[in-house]
Amino acid sequence: MAPTPNLDSLLETATSLLNSLQSTLSDLQQETSSTTPQVPTSTSASPSPPDALTLTLQATTQIRHTATKLTLLHRESPQTPSLCPLITTLLSGPVPALVCAAQRCDPRTYGFRLRRELALLSGRVLSGLQGLLRSFADKHGGGGDGVQATAILWSACDGLERMASDAPAGFFISRARTGPRNPPKTTNPTTKASPPPPQPNL
Repeated sequence: MAPTPNLDSLLETATSLLNSLQSTLSDLQQETSSTTPQVPTSTSASPSPPDALTLTLQATTQIRHTATKLTLLHRESPQTPSLCPLITTLLSGPVPALVCAAQRCDPRTYGFRLRRELALLSGRVLSGLQGLLRSFADKHGGGGDGVQATAILWSACDGLERMASDAPAGFFISRARTGPRNPPKTTNPTTKASPPPPQPNL
């Protein structure tokens, strides 16, 4: 049975919003000291909002929890009444909060490397969520795989939660131990290089 127009419209809205937010996160990854606006500091006597890393953990946990409920509900009964409220909750709460956390990550406090990594991993979470929502629409045409999409989203959430939990100290210690992500490789010109290993089929 084809999805109702209400669900169609909501999924289109979700796609548009996620595309826009991923673009924002991509911009954060390109920022330098000359292009980054100052993050405003609170001067009121009200309680301080959560810091960037705490907000990241909170938003990621909510995204994982809500997305998992979506997958289970969709498998049992892919009907609009059960899916739309959860999708709306994601789009109005933890999804924008995740991007807000990356924007709040002040490079004067955390450094540009951590800020860029936070934006990168947050973008992967949003991409995984977008894939999950796309699978809901595709399934009506026989092409969706919500379980696989959920696994991809969970993996992205794991990576972001691990990074946010360890940072800032753990992040820089890990980078110091591992060094550059793609260190240059040297080969003996007289020795024939071995062929690269086959890539797994994902």
